Amino acid sequence: MSWVAQRQDISDPEIIDQFVSQVGDQERLDNLYLLTVADMRGTSPKVWNDWKGKLLSDLYHETSRALRRGKGQPLQVEDKIRDVQQETLQIMGAVRADVVNTLWEQFDQDYFLRNVPESLAWHATLLLERSAADFPLVDLRLEADSGTARFLVCSPDSEDLLCRVTAALDRLNMNIVDARVHRLTSNLVIMVFVVLAAEHQGTRAFELGRVVERLRKHLLSSERDLPPRRTQLPRALKHFPIDTTVRFSDSEIGESVTVMEVVAQDRPGLLLQVAKALLSCKIRLVNAKVGTFGARAEDIFYVTDRDGMPVTDPSQRACVEEQIRSALP
Repeated sequence: MSWVAQRQDISDPEIIDQFVSQVGDQERLDNLYLLTVADMRGTSPKVWNDWKGKLLSDLYHETSRALRRGKGQPLQVEDKIRDVQQETLQIMGAVRADVVNTLWEQFDQDYFLRNVPESLAWHATLLLERSAADFPLVDLRLEADSGTARFLVCSPDSEDLLCRVTAALDRLNMNIVDARVHRLTSNLVIMVFVVLAAEHQGTRAFELGRVVERLRKHLLSSERDLPPRRTQLPRALKHFPIDTTVRFSDSEIGESVTVMEVVAQDRPGLLLQVAKALLSCKIRLVNAKVGTFGARAEDIFYVTDRDGMPVTDPSQRACVEEQIRSALP
């Protein structure tokens, strides 16, 4: 259960349907959830945090709903999209539905599958209230139940945008645990980054507000590359190094993406180094699941080529593997 919650995209109905087939019934799900939480909390304080607890809780509730529908009766994509759109419109209240629907025409199905109604309402409200002169848009939301802050960046698309945003967040000491990239037909891109907020002073809304200002200032500047933070691995970790490995596989759910798994020594700026490698090798990020297990980072990246197709070219795969291994020895 921990593996599915932290390493797979549990917003996808097919992932939930696969997990339902493995779990079987509600009683087994209840027992598995309690056992997983107890095991993670009892292993080490470094293994558990509110974000991981939220992922497990989300998986539990999604699976429970699927079990009530009945095994072999997965929620259809069209039904889920319709449901989240209707709930989003209810949240937005006075905003005219036709105005929101016109905005949504710029998004693909994946956008509605990967975001909850509260996030969709947040995004739509921000986009409808601003004009082109306000770009890049940078905003945040604190999520107390998961001990995280969710940063939103909306900007005209560019090949190096991911690198610039991750570099700025790295310099601001933000620990990214999840990242999603959505491209619109209008050549805009929405990037959403979830960062751990409970572990440092940035938890306060005032401090995080300053991060928003600095991030937007960097995106507006002509400086294209920020130097990474200078950090040293703790002495104890130097004696127990973890070799960096990069593996590629096809998506298990038939999507037009390639799954790239990176296992390495956990360190600040890891996502930034991966973003630089992807840019250099002409690969685009769709989604990232950043997992840490003590000193070990096990990160999953869903990627495509620049045409939005799976990365099947052996030379591209070799390119990104070589660059990641070089940057994360």
